[in-house]
Amino acid sequence: MKINLIQKLLKPFLILLFTIFSLNSFSQQTFTVVCDKTDNSVKVVESRIKSPNYVPIKGGFPFRQVAQKWIDDNLSTTQCDPDEIMKKIKLQTKVPNNVAPGTSTIPTPPKRTSSGALNTNRSFQPAHHYRNTSLIIDAKFSNLGEAFRLNNKLMPGFEMGIEQLFGTKIYFGTGINMDMFFSDFDSRYDISQEFIYFFRIPAFVGYRMQNKKIMVMYEAGAEVNSKFTGTELDLESFNKTAIDHSFNFLARMSVGTERILLEFGSEIWLTDVFEAGNFDMSVFHAGLRFNF
Repeated sequence: MKINLIQKLLKPFLILLFTIFSLNSFSQQTFTVVCDKTDNSVKVVESRIKSPNYVPIKGGFPFRQVAQKWIDDNLSTTQCDPDEIMKKIKLQTKVPNNVAPGTSTIPTPPKRTSSGALNTNRSFQPAHHYRNTSLIIDAKFSNLGEAFRLNNKLMPGFEMGIEQLFGTKIYFGTGINMDMFFSDFDSRYDISQEFIYFFRIPAFVGYRMQNKKIMVMYEAGAEVNSKFTGTELDLESFNKTAIDHSFNFLARMSVGTERILLEFGSEIWLTDVFEAGNFDMSVFHAGLRFNF
């Protein structure tokens, strides 16, 4: 019976994990601004497309629209001279004596001023690549003890989940998580321990800042939750009838490196989780987020 329960719990995670990795692979596609020798024009192409007719100008853009905006902001014309660009690249790739090995010297085409002169005072950094797939492991604490009138009102638990972000500094995210809470029910019922679990699908927006090696992320949104289920006894044994689904507000903050972040957050339920009784559920959590 326990094996069937574990298989039942893991199946949604395996399906979503495959889906998210597929989406993540698609999201890793980048674009490059090139000078096309066939018609001497500036174009945006997928970075994976290689052609002897394409002379790269600037690459690493996460979206085609971002690359096109860079062209609009930094080039006054869509006409280009591939021979001139190749000469500049060859000239600049000859590392001077006062440049440390490994330092990039490939030039970025300068923006023209209103008078037509080249503005060489601006420098442009390559587009930053964000790790948008994450594994979450949190310790959680809810007030579920109040709903069952236990002596200990604070019911501990844990959360595991996978989330996928879409965007750069400002992003949208979703995924699938599983929460499980447990408590000693001996204080009121003839059972040593009861486990309550449910699945959650979040939808949120966020903003992240990165300074050197430190990253800070802020997120807010909502979640839809599946029906609360007991693993030892049906919750109706405790005179509690769980509602098929519920909604809650989500707010959290993460601090750490680009790969591992310490996360804090809280959840406030916007709808009831049980049919009878006046119970307002809330949760706070702390844990780790692993980005890859």
